[in-house]
Amino acid sequence: IEQTNICEKIRTELGQLRDDSHHLIRSLLYTALIQINRSYNEVYHLSTELYNDDISLQFLKLLEENIRKHQRVEDYADLLKISRSQLNNALNKTSGKSTSTMIRERLLTEIKRELLYSDRNISEIAFKLGFSDTSNFTRFFKQHTHYTPREFQALNTK
Repeated sequence: IEQTNICEKIRTELGQLRDDSHHLIRSLLYTALIQINRSYNEVYHLSTELYNDDISLQFLKLLEENIRKHQRVEDYADLLKISRSQLNNALNKTSGKSTSTMIRERLLTEIKRELLYSDRNISEIAFKLGFSDTSNFTRFFKQHTHYTPREFQALNTK
């Protein structure tokens, strides 16, 4: 059904209201919205898999709530009650990124926030974010930013 045809059907139904007209109008509007959404997804090359979108949204919510406690893919797969591969497939389809990449990016954001806006020292930040020791923390941060935590602080707090 084309959108113009749907609009005509709605206009006709509004002109001849019956007891069940609201059901028909609602279904026609719903049909129009689905068609508009499909067109939008095609134009912008967006995922149309609602299941994957739902998993991705749940993952992002859990990531925000748990980044300080959980940094492993398994942790999030367990929280979502799905397999690691299901989680990875869903995120790849909706974002083009792996679960581990998204966790790492979010963890780096959290580290940078702590380095710039908290009064904790580097050892405290490392421990708070689940690193076993400061050297592992420094190595992780430098590997992904090319700066040590102290260099990053010095460059960004003037």
